[in-house]
Parts: sequence; C-alpha cells; structure tokens
Amino acid sequence: MSTTTNQVPMRAVPGYYSSAPGIQIAIQTGADATDEDLQFFQQLGVEWAMVGIRDQSQHTLDFYKQLVKRFGDHGIKIYRIANSSVHNVPEITLNLPGRDAKIEEFKQFIRN
Repeated sequence: MSTTTNQVPMRAVPGYYSSAPGIQIAIQTGADATDEDLQFFQQLGVEWAMVGIRDQSQHTLDFYKQLVKRFGDHGIKIYRIANSSVHNVPEITLNLPGRDAKIEEFKQFIRN
C-alpha cells in the first residue's frame, strides 16, 4: 500500500479515489477473510474490496463497522458489502410467491 496521500479519481468507479493513477487491483472476498488473507491483499497493493457476508445474522451496522475497521487496519477500503440473499432475487424480479417478504428483507439490508 502506498503511503502517498494523493487522491486520484477512479474512472471505473465514480466517486471513489485511489492513491495512484492507472489500473487498480481490487478483490472480492468474504467477511471471514483471515488476517493473513488481508495481509496478502495488502502486499498485492489492493486498496479496495467487495465483501460478501453469508451469515444473515451478521448484516448489522455494528458488524459492518467492524469489517470497515478490520480491513482498514490493513489499508483496504470496502466499496461494497454484498448480501446474496437479496441480490438478483427471482421472487422480486419475477413477482413470485414470497416477493413481499424478500422486499422487506432487502429494505432491512438497506437500513443496516
């Protein structure tokens, strides 16, 4: 991770900034990434991560804050927290039974 304080706008992800111009390396990992994993990502020069959380009970503001701090301690910023339970949901997109319950679940994810 570079120690420079330059803020270079990222063309591929508007509104986000990198420490250096050019191609950026990001990772997709789980919330259960070990400290060794995070150190490896840091050694690769990763600045940004998309983090998937499989355990639905962990989709809370407190857990999100812990994730941000834990990754941040390794110089990695989180640009997306993924919840596969509310991503590309057939019940919602195809108006299937259970649609309203999935919409409520998605609204709660947004609130968190």
